[in-house]
Amino acid sequence: DGTLTNDAGHPRGTPRRARIERLRALLATGAQLVLWSGAGTAYARAFARRYNLDGVVAIGKPEAMVDDNPLIRPEGKMKRIAPAEFFGDHDDAA
Repeated sequence: DGTLTNDAGHPRGTPRRARIERLRALLATGAQLVLWSGAGTAYARAFARRYNLDGVVAIGKPEAMVDDNPLIRPEGKMKRIAPAEFFGDHDDAA
């Protein structure tokens, strides 16, 4: 809903396929992914299944988060990275 889709205000936005592929590549290297959404756990799980984001885990505390909304969780001990910075793009909604 703004990080992996093109619409921050609606969880059913168009998927940002290049970003999803980047996550798949990271998972293939052994990286762990914690996926969450303001739309809830069921939505996040369904999204992971729909886009084959295998190995999604929620174990321990993440070192960093990629989030389009800094107001959801202000930066503290966990570093917040803007999606465009993490994915190296500005808008790949197609």
